[in-house]
Amino acid sequence: SIPFDVMHRLLAFSHTTLESVTVYNIFGIPSDLSPISFPSLSTLRVHYTSGLHSYFNSSTLNHLSLSGELIQQNPLDTTFLDYLQPSSSTLVELSLRSVHIPEAILIQCVGILSHLRCLSIVHCPISDAFLHELTIDPSAPAETWLLPSLRHFTLVLLRITPEAFITFLKSRCGMPTAAPPVGLKSYITGGVAMSSFSDEDAQMIRVSSLVHLFYLRFSPTLFLVAWHSTFIDTLATDLFLFQSLDNIPFLVVTTQYTNTG
Repeated sequence: SIPFDVMHRLLAFSHTTLESVTVYNIFGIPSDLSPISFPSLSTLRVHYTSGLHSYFNSSTLNHLSLSGELIQQNPLDTTFLDYLQPSSSTLVELSLRSVHIPEAILIQCVGILSHLRCLSIVHCPISDAFLHELTIDPSAPAETWLLPSLRHFTLVLLRITPEAFITFLKSRCGMPTAAPPVGLKSYITGGVAMSSFSDEDAQMIRVSSLVHLFYLRFSPTLFLVAWHSTFIDTLATDLFLFQSLDNIPFLVVTTQYTNTG
């Protein structure tokens, strides 16, 4: 933890060349916070410092991660949508953990992120309505799809139901793609945890030949180690540790390219 003015002085000397910034527990943030341009910034991680992301003005972000204490935050509003707009064509990874963002605002945000490949949402007030928006309707024009480039997801401790998740996953598994390799169907991989997921729900996913499913139920004394991946050209795996799921089932879902011919 450091005061905002100390962080500001440290960054002032290198803000034009910085490519990656991670900040934790910054305090003393002024109410009239003025953004500073970071023209080379590609990765920004802001932890336990609500609203500080707006200080980092960049149109080159590839990876954005925000985390905090849900009960201590003011909800993100349409200014977050405005913040993402300059990086809408470059952002490939968005991670929100314990962030108070209204569902309608998040839906608007992902609506402009057509190149996003990795989405992680942990312990946020998100429901089936969000998954319904991400469910692909193959009869609808491709330009109306939300997150058409999505390849990896993490959905943990949300207000979603197995039925909505299964519908979302099935629609994404069969989604055609024009990206290499040509003539093959797209893949998606990720993890989901919800208390209402049953063995029968897992079996419904397993019957699809496209899906390889690992179904894990952790005891209250164990912690969950889940892999969180960014798909750009190849699969890169980054292990991270988060809170005990207290006997909540966790599913790791992977799919593979399949020949459509």
